Amino acid sequence: MKFGHRAAQYGDLTDMYKKTRAEGFGDEVKRRIMIGAYVLSHGYYDAYYLQAQKSAA
Repeated sequence: MKFGHRAAQYGDLTDMYKKTRAEGFGDEVKRRIMIGAYVLSHGYYDAYYLQAQKSAA
């Protein structure tokens, strides 16, 4: 990461990403990311989730 917030204490690269995102993103940003992911995946419900349920049964 070149720009922006970076966690001060971390063990490895994955830990650095997790801690940086946890510290750097506020509640509103986290909420908007989750809503955005839901909205983007919602249109694919029939294509992926229903087909997976049929295959599992």
